[in-house]
Amino acid sequence: MNESEVGTKPKLILHFDVNETIMIGDPAGGDTLEDCLNKIICKSAYVRGKDQAMSSSQATLPTHWYDGTHVSDTPPSLYTEWEIPDGAVSYYRSGRAVRRYQKNFTEPGSPGAAYRDSYDEMKAALLWPSNEDSPPPDPRLSHDGVHHFLIPAFFRTISTLAQQGRSFSIVIRTFGSDADDVAHALNAFAEGKHLPYSPCLR
Repeated sequence: MNESEVGTKPKLILHFDVNETIMIGDPAGGDTLEDCLNKIICKSAYVRGKDQAMSSSQATLPTHWYDGTHVSDTPPSLYTEWEIPDGAVSYYRSGRAVRRYQKNFTEPGSPGAAYRDSYDEMKAALLWPSNEDSPPPDPRLSHDGVHHFLIPAFFRTISTLAQQGRSFSIVIRTFGSDADDVAHALNAFAEGKHLPYSPCLR
């Protein structure tokens, strides 16, 4: 991309509702990182029964995944496309009866147990590297010293846009008290307290 191409692109204004997007966890709602990972997967596992789910009184559990597979069998891959299949609804929103599974969806004995590998992969991606070549995390970037406070992809996005010379602004929205923590994390990133693969924004 040359300078003239960069200059003709409109300014980006990126809006982020913090919880379960760039921050995996919802302190305001009382949800742990583990709760939120389960909820994210539950929202991406689609089942049949959109019409039934529209009724708040729906008290039965879904019986089939969106592709027709019975829920007791191996489910299809998590659905991440924009266009929702006809008649399908996410397990998370498929009725009152599923609420007890939303935060433990991939636990043994739960309907989404077959997706546990996805849960493990996502949780591993949030771990701050613990090898000798990586410094301890800045507490603004890892509140527990183990996991990223904000997902690494968020900082990769910022870095890529900055490297391209793209004009952009970031708007943070939250119903909780997370805005200050997010601002502190962004400041730490700008100060170079980041991982080697994520160059500092200057």
